[in-house]
Amino acid sequence: MARQGKIARLPFAVRDQLCEKLSDGIPAREVCAWVNALPAWKEARAKYGYGSDISEQNVSDWRSGGFVDWQAERAKVQHLRAVAESACHIAAATGGDPAAVGSRILAGRLTELLESLDDQQAPELARALAALRRGENDAQRLELDRSRAELQRQALELERERFRRQTCEMFLKWHEDQRATAIADGPGANAEKISALLAYMDEQEDVP
Repeated sequence: MARQGKIARLPFAVRDQLCEKLSDGIPAREVCAWVNALPAWKEARAKYGYGSDISEQNVSDWRSGGFVDWQAERAKVQHLRAVAESACHIAAATGGDPAAVGSRILAGRLTELLESLDDQQAPELARALAALRRGENDAQRLELDRSRAELQRQALELERERFRRQTCEMFLKWHEDQRATAIADGPGANAEKISALLAYMDEQEDVP
């Protein structure tokens, strides 16, 4: 549920600065003097029709409400930043493989939990770790299969290109042969011409 108090009506940037001051231990009266002098508060006061400035009681109420939310959110951000930094170190250690980062972080957390669990809970978590490892192995095999498929595709493409080039070279070779040209341009159906050309090619291959 959104908060509706005086401080909650302030812009996010002002609320963030106010919370920073509370976090630094600045007294409520100094916080009040600071925030009440801001143009942002004057605009909010006029907009919402408040008859008085922000008081120390308002700050006290915010300290037990919005400020607590702010602390929780900042702790979450700091935690994510720490995880991101750890992920960077792990990625560097694994050769820059992003796919391995998440699983290694999770595996490390699960290992910590495994050490703190009792004899009944530990086997369940151990099975989860094994499943995680199997999943990582499956992902590696899938990537290997993809690499092999790509190599096969490239090999087929090279073979196709080689066939096309050889076909063109053969065409040019036989096109320059006067007897082959005469057979191709001569009378008769295509089937007859093909038979005659094949017979001529066999003759040429038998020539030492």
